[in-house]
Amino acid sequence: MIRVSNWLPRAAVVMAALSCVAASKIPSLADGYRESTIYTGQQNMPFKNYGIAIKWEQACHKGQTDMCIKMAEAAAEGLGDLEASNKTALGFYKTACEQGSGLACTRAARIALDGSALRVDPLLAKTFAERGCNQLKYQDACAVLAEVLVATGDAQGATAVADSACAAGASEACRQKAWKLYDDGDTAQALPIFTQGCDAKQAWGCAGLADAHEKGKGVTRNRSQAMAYAKTGCEQGQGGGRHIACRQHGTYLTYTADKASINKGEQYLNANCDYGDAPSCVWIGKLPLRGKQGITTTMTEGLYYERRACDLSSAEGCAELAMAYEVGNGISSDTGTAVALYDKACRLGDQPSCAKAQDLAGQGARNLTPIIDPSLPVMEQLLKAQALVDAGNPMEAAITAYRLNNEGNEYAAWLLGGWMYYGLPGVFDPPRKEDGFILFENAARVGHVEAAIWVGMAYWYGDGVEVDEDKGMGYMRIAAERGSEKAIAIYRSMELEPVRRENARRQAEYEAWANRPRSAWDDALSAWGRAVSSGAYSYSSSNYSSMSSGNSVSSIIDNSNFNNAINYYSGSTSVCSSSNPYC
Repeated sequence: MIRVSNWLPRAAVVMAALSCVAASKIPSLADGYRESTIYTGQQNMPFKNYGIAIKWEQACHKGQTDMCIKMAEAAAEGLGDLEASNKTALGFYKTACEQGSGLACTRAARIALDGSALRVDPLLAKTFAERGCNQLKYQDACAVLAEVLVATGDAQGATAVADSACAAGASEACRQKAWKLYDDGDTAQALPIFTQGCDAKQAWGCAGLADAHEKGKGVTRNRSQAMAYAKTGCEQGQGGGRHIACRQHGTYLTYTADKASINKGEQYLNANCDYGDAPSCVWIGKLPLRGKQGITTTMTEGLYYERRACDLSSAEGCAELAMAYEVGNGISSDTGTAVALYDKACRLGDQPSCAKAQDLAGQGARNLTPIIDPSLPVMEQLLKAQALVDAGNPMEAAITAYRLNNEGNEYAAWLLGGWMYYGLPGVFDPPRKEDGFILFENAARVGHVEAAIWVGMAYWYGDGVEVDEDKGMGYMRIAAERGSEKAIAIYRSMELEPVRRENARRQAEYEAWANRPRSAWDDALSAWGRAVSSGAYSYSSSNYSSMSSGNSVSSIIDNSNFNNAINYYSGSTSVCSSSNPYC
């Protein structure tokens, strides 16, 4: 199963980063915080700043441009205790742009253009891009400016800007120029630019050459050559267009009969689908639905990928999912759902789907379409399902969630699992806790953050299942690697549990020792009295040493370290030296 194991490599990276927190200075609440604001060009953005990042912010406002960029990158990433926010990042990139950084102008323009901060704002993006390109002569800003001009309807101006930037060596601008020429059919000019890019290990150049050799556009059709270019672009390429090269390479790998190659291809396609590349979602979904041998992708996952492609407005993805519902391939036959999906594929421009929708409609399929339109994106369907529950129609809501759960959607599993576990009057009454837990765990396995936290805590504390701390930590890692601050904090706490237990054991030993001095002294005194009375005791150094009940110097130091650590963990002191083995 591709989707289940996909989080592991990323989790290892994130957890390795977490383990290095103590070794590097990052923004931390423990080092103080302040309320701040930064102007983004759209609004004054309030944010909380922490620890060392307060100094970065102050240095930025004093004119240290590199500190503005550092602050922007930290905000975008959510470094340390900072909240991940492209709004805050935009503000600091804006400041750095105004201070003369072409790189910052480029990044600010990109954020404003893609709307990841607040809203798509082409005019603001144009302001940043023009400053970076025209005033600061930063050629990558010119490439973004060309995109802005296209978005604002100035195709001629965009071509001129991209041509000039490409001539100046801006790879991104050359990518735009080459693909426009190629799509317009001018392979004579496009292919040399693709070749130059691929020779420089630019992924877009290799992807262009792969497409040309696969289709025989401007060159003799040669699949072997196309495969070689795709492999280079995916595995060695840099810059834009790498997802295209990896889609090509992944697809070619699945053409083979070698299981290892097929499975590697699935991994590339899965990563690309996660990235939002609809054609990759379509192809990996087709593999099980068309009966490809040697794959790890399951039928349910095939449906999941086609649904994702459809939600990304891929006509082919909608058509593939519709066909599965029409014939009952991997899911129960449902012509009402099928016709709705064919209708969407038709609206997206797939003419064969128009004919299929008309045929099914003639058989009365539109009368069987569910109350909640199955062609809507998953999240819209689930929101409508919850609204139906609130409106007193839980059965239709459950039908929608059940159908989407059967497509392998983790959000549907989470919602349906909750209704089963806690009960849904009129549908799951009484609750079906065991079934609900299974759905929670299914959602957790493929990365649903809240499900992973919920299941992780259940295994950690043995809530409804046997205690399994390893499983609990494993699920918490899934949520942590997806950026959940709550999960990261819980995971750190789980990691410290063995330390807490050992400290508790030592504290209990210390308290036991501290509560017995009187009885120990009484016993020793009686023994001494008997020894004196019998004449067997002498004041030799050896006998004196044998009567001593004091701690050794090393033991005293050890107890001091231990108590310091206990005080540190309990919050009564803020200092615990790195030389202390308990800290």
